[in-house]
Amino acid sequence: MTTVTADPLHFGLGEQAEALCTHGYCVIQNAMPAAMVRALAADLEPVLDATKLSVGPFYGDTTKRFHGLLRRSAHMAAFVQHKTVLSTVEAILGRHCDTIQLNLTQAIEILPGGEAQPPHRDQDMWPVRTEGVEYLINVMWPFSPYTAENGATIVWPGSHLRQNEIVIDAAEGVSIEMKPGAALLFLGSTLESVVEHGLSVLNPTMSPEWPRCYTDD
Repeated sequence: MTTVTADPLHFGLGEQAEALCTHGYCVIQNAMPAAMVRALAADLEPVLDATKLSVGPFYGDTTKRFHGLLRRSAHMAAFVQHKTVLSTVEAILGRHCDTIQLNLTQAIEILPGGEAQPPHRDQDMWPVRTEGVEYLINVMWPFSPYTAENGATIVWPGSHLRQNEIVIDAAEGVSIEMKPGAALLFLGSTLESVVEHGLSVLNPTMSPEWPRCYTDD
């Protein structure tokens, strides 16, 4: 497995959208001040502590998840309205709809000892597919360092161009390593997964999704 340790996809505004089209994902380093990330994490920590573990192999029985982050922290709006993220999302999704909308916000905490999440494409939540049209973009903001050892998100570069392949070699997956303040963007058509933790590191993630509204067939 290839591990991203530097910043190979840190582009300017237009090039970030190009990276999504080419690779299916991109990383924006230093997108948010670390102090802002800590403030949001502090607001959400009591809710994470009180949240029960998820049920089922896909969600992970050592994983906590909850939604509605905008009403839980005044700091959340800055992440949802991040100018570079929104501009990049608009460049991809706005080509096929009149407007975009926020699908959800959720905080995720993955505890040690769980099983690897099955590789999947998040767009599969909708039973529709149109050639060349993207329905969803995920944005992940780490509250603690993402490393290959502690269960960083894995993406399969270029897999959005191979949607007819249900199974792709695990060796082609890239573990996205990044620090708090960075943002990972990936298409709903990109194959991705989260591996089980090898270290006792908490790894909550805020993940807003912007689905497109309809297909202009």
